[in-house]
Amino acid sequence: MHSSEDQANGLTEELLASGLPLEVHQRLRYREVSTKTALDLVGINATGWVVPMCSPGGEQYLHEGKPFFRFKPHQGQLKGENPPKYVSPKGGGCRPYFSTLMPANSLADGKPLRITEGEKKTDCLNHYGLPTIGISGVDAWTDKRVEPRQFIPELETINWSGRDVFLVFDSDVTIKDSVRASLYRLTDALSERGAQVFVVLLPCELNGDKNGVDDFIYRHGADAYRALERISRPACKSRGKGKNCSRKWWEPEPPQIHHKALTACTVLDGIYANRLNHGLYQWNNSHWELIKGKDREALKRPLHQWMDEMGWHKRGDSVIGSMVSEILARLEKTKWDCDGFMAFANGTLRQDIFTPGHKPNDSQTFCFPFNYDPESTCPRWHQFLKETLGADDLIRLLRAAIRWTLIPKQIDAPFTHELVFDVHGPRRAGKGTLSEVLQAICGGSAGVGLIRSQSFCNPNALHSLIGKRIALDPDASGHVSDPGVFNSISSNEKVEVKKLYKDADSARLGVVIWRFFNDSPTASGGGIEGMGRRIVTFRFEKSVTNPDEELKLKLINEAAGIFWWAWSMSDSEMNDALRNRGKVLAIREASIEAALERDHILRFSVSNPGEYKAAELYRLYSRWITEEGQHPISATKFGREIKKLPWVEHTKDWKASYYKTHQPTQQDLALHIGITIESSRSGDFNPPAEQTHQPNTPEPQSSTEAMSQASLVSLVSSSSEKKGREEELEKGEEQQRESEVQFRPTRPTSVPVYVDGHNGWTSPTSLIPKAGLIVLIDELGITHSVNAKQVSLYPPKTKQIHRPSNYSTQLLVQSLPELSHE
Repeated sequence: MHSSEDQANGLTEELLASGLPLEVHQRLRYREVSTKTALDLVGINATGWVVPMCSPGGEQYLHEGKPFFRFKPHQGQLKGENPPKYVSPKGGGCRPYFSTLMPANSLADGKPLRITEGEKKTDCLNHYGLPTIGISGVDAWTDKRVEPRQFIPELETINWSGRDVFLVFDSDVTIKDSVRASLYRLTDALSERGAQVFVVLLPCELNGDKNGVDDFIYRHGADAYRALERISRPACKSRGKGKNCSRKWWEPEPPQIHHKALTACTVLDGIYANRLNHGLYQWNNSHWELIKGKDREALKRPLHQWMDEMGWHKRGDSVIGSMVSEILARLEKTKWDCDGFMAFANGTLRQDIFTPGHKPNDSQTFCFPFNYDPESTCPRWHQFLKETLGADDLIRLLRAAIRWTLIPKQIDAPFTHELVFDVHGPRRAGKGTLSEVLQAICGGSAGVGLIRSQSFCNPNALHSLIGKRIALDPDASGHVSDPGVFNSISSNEKVEVKKLYKDADSARLGVVIWRFFNDSPTASGGGIEGMGRRIVTFRFEKSVTNPDEELKLKLINEAAGIFWWAWSMSDSEMNDALRNRGKVLAIREASIEAALERDHILRFSVSNPGEYKAAELYRLYSRWITEEGQHPISATKFGREIKKLPWVEHTKDWKASYYKTHQPTQQDLALHIGITIESSRSGDFNPPAEQTHQPNTPEPQSSTEAMSQASLVSLVSSSSEKKGREEELEKGEEQQRESEVQFRPTRPTSVPVYVDGHNGWTSPTSLIPKAGLIVLIDELGITHSVNAKQVSLYPPKTKQIHRPSNYSTQLLVQSLPELSHE
């Protein structure tokens, strides 16, 4: 037995499912009744709900002096093979249903009316402003009180002459001959009374499920019903006159292709949606998913299946082709991924308010594959971060980066943070684990698009990123030949995209780029300096000797907790961390190193200070880049690129052009690649030693923000020799030298030179400028900037004098004004 509260809730749900919102329920006359009340009202010993049958004026119809009710027993209470769904008083005949929601004056002469089967369907149509009379069944417009095929007295009071009447029967009228026969008989009765009768064809669902008009409006909306009513066809047409007069009855299959397409579209809308020049999407009960292949072919299969259910058989190539064209045009939607909306497995977050369930009209093309759960935790994730990054400021910045990746963004506007996140380090250092975690919390292939260095020149590859949260390169390598597109994606500016079989288009991708690599991808071309301003580099320092083989799976299982860890960071915290990323020493050094690896012109300028003629400098560059295993760019392009560096001065006279390259400081490099730094005296750069949880040997922290000459050359050397170190790792070396983690000076080359006649020095180049500073390394491995006039490739004519061991401390570095040395 169900409690009265459960029964009341059941009736409420039933009315809601009939397209009747909660606010109108009180205006209706439905009520739950007990077995005793049901027995008294309709003579049935069962529980259920009843609705009184009343005249247009509100007076209840009577039977044998008692009020006339229609009764719907609760399921399973009536016995028999096919028990009735609804019951009226025995011997009482039929009564029409006039809804309390019917608009005023709807029965006035000449006004259109609808006739449908059932009280809830009648209420639904009237609620949406469509005046309707309800009958209890397809033949309930007549009963034994009157002659066969005559209206019951209650319907005879209506003036049908000159009135358009729309018959709205259930969708199975297309496949049930008996229902169509009833429709024809009702048409005759109405026509005899002067009405113009039309049939509104309701479609079944794609899977063949039947639709009553209330079901249809609940599923597809009142506007979709109105569209069907506008293409309703006459129930009967007369041809000829007198004895030659013939009648053509309404047929379920429309003769016009447009009517077929429009009818199909009312069902397909909400299941399929067309995004212009991007493709056909399908609703999968949580979000819209792009269908692979040709849109027209993808639509044909469900269309044929639905036509089978409708009993339509005229479908030649021209019919299907025309239908598909119109359907695709009608299914086109322009609004996608509503700003501030996020779909989860258990519901949708709309402007920070979570509600269970999902709606196609939210137009979300992505759904997180886990529940939205503010109580979820991720203890193993916190442990992983302490073991790999260690420092609290690095963890805070990573948290901000992940939150920025996850949050819904305004797709049709530039991003507030124009950032790309690079993660590099040796094998087994945690890069791959972080990559897998990002893919898990972004929904795998549903929210993650694959991007490679060569993808930035491929509109087809870029098209696949639309609707994703993240553009990820799990093993970045190669060469980015179009930095301009790279920069546009990071800024969410429009780029060219193209789907197969579609026209090329421009679109904002709305994704955040993450790249993971052992060896940094190179780049060249216009916009390379913009890349440096956008890239934030995280460096994973140490390989793990005994890795946990199940770590990735453990962290993936914490996806909901990791999401909430990032999501619970406030907007102001995230913005502060991202904007002040330059205050984190490890980020600055990693970003500068990555910029030097990526930009060979930048790397060349740092390693070759001095004064040169233009031709001389280009020859030096050509020899240097060839030694690096790359091809030199043209002299014109070289001149154009090196002039962009703020520490390079360019002058010219009537004889030649000249370049003077100064040795940049760390601040010069940081500012050039878009990292703003402040004085370390502010105390904001790095946490105290006791706040850093670093399992690996920490790097020595510099006492000033100006980078020493030795450290700068070390960065250049690290970027030049990184490939070689990674190749050693691939050959199976288990141990890495400390110098690979700490930026110790290493010898870029081994060209022997003489300083003031003393040997034991090496130079990074065999071309010695006539003036300016040149970077040299003494026999102890200490780096110095030496006046070029003191340097020679050849030994002096006199006997060589071996310098004392403390000679390097006597030859002080001639530094720029920005630098200070103790």
